[in-house]
Amino acid sequence: MQTQFVARPVHVCTAQAKARNLHVKKLSGTKFRQLLRSGQEVPEWFAFKSVVQVLRDHAQHTAHVPKPQASSSTQARAIQGA
Repeated sequence: MQTQFVARPVHVCTAQAKARNLHVKKLSGTKFRQLLRSGQEVPEWFAFKSVVQVLRDHAQHTAHVPKPQASSSTQARAIQGA
């Protein structure tokens, strides 16, 4: 019986990838957040589907929670300390 190994994609920095003639894929954090918010598919090479689902579930849950407002005394201290 012969054992075969399948080459898996490697994650290296851009300079190393170019030196090895590997295809470089990029996705900015801004684009990633846009994909998450819009419900569009996030490439699996960037994030596991399970992670994307957790992030989307968390975003939906926290979208309904109002952000706490800073009190006027906190705002005054922030101005004084500036």
